[in-house]
Amino acid sequence: MNIESEVKKRRTFAIISHPDAGKTTLTEQILKASGYIRVAGMVRAKKSGKFTISDWMDIEKERGISVSSSAIRVEYGGRVINILDTPGHEDFSEDTLRTLLAADFAVMVIDSSKGVETQTIKLFEVCSIRGIPIITFMNKLDLPSKDFLELIDEINKVLGIQAACYNYPSGSGVDFVGVYNDFNENLSQEIKDLFELTDKPNIEKFLKGEQTLIFWGSAIKNIGVQELFQFLINSELFPQPQKLIIDGKETLINPFHSEFVGFVFKIQSNIDKNYRSRTVFAKILSGKLDRQESYFVPRKQQFIKASRLYSMFGQRMETLDVSFAGDVIGLSSGDDIKLGDVITDTRKDIKYPGFPTFAPQVFALISAPSPSSRKAFDKAIQFYTDESLIQSFVDIETGQTVFGAVGKLQFDVVEARMQKEFNIQIKIEYLPFKHSVFCSLNQDLSKINLPSGCKIFRGKDRYVIAFIEAWQERYFKSNNPIKTEALILT
Repeated sequence: MNIESEVKKRRTFAIISHPDAGKTTLTEQILKASGYIRVAGMVRAKKSGKFTISDWMDIEKERGISVSSSAIRVEYGGRVINILDTPGHEDFSEDTLRTLLAADFAVMVIDSSKGVETQTIKLFEVCSIRGIPIITFMNKLDLPSKDFLELIDEINKVLGIQAACYNYPSGSGVDFVGVYNDFNENLSQEIKDLFELTDKPNIEKFLKGEQTLIFWGSAIKNIGVQELFQFLINSELFPQPQKLIIDGKETLINPFHSEFVGFVFKIQSNIDKNYRSRTVFAKILSGKLDRQESYFVPRKQQFIKASRLYSMFGQRMETLDVSFAGDVIGLSSGDDIKLGDVITDTRKDIKYPGFPTFAPQVFALISAPSPSSRKAFDKAIQFYTDESLIQSFVDIETGQTVFGAVGKLQFDVVEARMQKEFNIQIKIEYLPFKHSVFCSLNQDLSKINLPSGCKIFRGKDRYVIAFIEAWQERYFKSNNPIKTEALILT
């Protein structure tokens, strides 16, 4: 197979949004447009019994929220489409940001009744820093919405990017009758006026990240989705060169290059309920991987067979014979692969730069009341820390194991999954710390001025200093000449 022709067939994008903007519903409608499902599920479809492909965990079905990113691969019209559905809630922002590293472009979903929201801004900034082209789907026009020009102005001013409409809406709420795509139609004066007042799509600007293309519609009513889908598969949005550190030097790697290189952006345990196993999610950056071959992990200086190579469809995995740059793949793995690892078919020292780890904002003690469940409990904790669902530390004073997370919902997920996956009822005791920073293990902390009640915990690769109040963090930083960080990029 010709690598370049195969890579140009790939379309890999993340769908991002503030919670409840309709991100997962849009994902389902795209799957319906591709012919892979007959009926689009809804995140809150418990009564109907119809659930979404991407929200497959029991806790997601029960609570009606996305708590983990998922990958879905479909083929349509000669294209191979990799969809990355991300959690909208800020408690899972670390998972979302890591998943964005695997995206070649993003679809940003905005609730037209609310406009640009807090999490939208944060996710947009990440995409902007990485230079990821952004398509906007202005959703929920079947409900009363903000004024058309007000929404355009918000994107221009709040996000700081030029907004260009790819189609135009007619009305909103009960007056919403659809969208216009063909500007040669007999348009109303209202639509003609909107057309004259807004910027026009410029693909060159869009690909440079200087312009976002707006598609208007309603995911739940499946209006405007087909137009978006056709743009996704017909535009030249195939993978682009990526920066890596190769033998200590920053290098731009071409996706058409024959050398296979990929990186691990996610680990998920127990996808198959019948087996307690780990699935590694990797994005291929160049070349191809054949399941008859082996791949090299530079960090481990070890070759691993690729015989268990999968395409992902939410919870379902199907064996792949070969995959190419642009693909998101699943690999069954023991504990020999970690988040951020590079996998390749050479022995070069290759690193993926800028892999994020956030300092926790919630800390807790976790215990299993029954001594008989200790072995299973330890295995579950290992799974969840490998996924980075929670982080594990040791109190340097007491030797007690302490767990940290970006948000409390992550502990709720641990509790629910421990019950479902291991049949263990755990006890979670929350600690008073609400802020923290990382610092290097090389730092001498013996003479630091630590505010009363604060704690130092030691992790595998770094210390974390935990504070009860925000002022304590400010006091610590101003009175101690050591380098601290709330976000580590490795």
